[in-house]
Amino acid sequence: RVEMNQLNSTLNMDLLSINIYNLELNQSPMTEKPRVLVIDDDEDIVKLAKIMIGYMGYEVTATTDNLSVFDRLSEGDYDLLLLDIQMPNMNGFEICRRVRNSQNRDIKIVLFTASADVDVINKGKAAGADEVFSKPFSIEKIKETIKKTLESTKHPELNSREQFPQVYAP
Repeated sequence: RVEMNQLNSTLNMDLLSINIYNLELNQSPMTEKPRVLVIDDDEDIVKLAKIMIGYMGYEVTATTDNLSVFDRLSEGDYDLLLLDIQMPNMNGFEICRRVRNSQNRDIKIVLFTASADVDVINKGKAAGADEVFSKPFSIEKIKETIKKTLESTKHPELNSREQFPQVYAP
């Protein structure tokens, strides 16, 4: 009986934590969670991001396969794409440009990189990213960036598909 009471107490604390995170997202516990797609070629970063972002109350899909991003976006209704810049096959800038020129053009995009260089940030914004930030990232930084990005308005410049030209750079 004592073990059952401890289990119930633990369960109640977990439910309280979930409700607090939902309130932080300005949602009731019964509404749908915002969906985040994380793409990074580093498996450890993918695992860490999935845990951190999931803990914040978001529904997270994460993968190291950057070439699957377009299939995943067409299969799911994501609110945010969190994307590494330096990846093999196709870099984050190019993926961002292609997404902005696709049917998923309205998705919020956050690029992250090991470089905090102003030129990299400007290049990310030019590719169509809503936000660009550098690794390593703290839970507070990623939480603040995701919340800020999801609350921001849509890109007014996305009325023209020509805004983000196709560039196929490695």
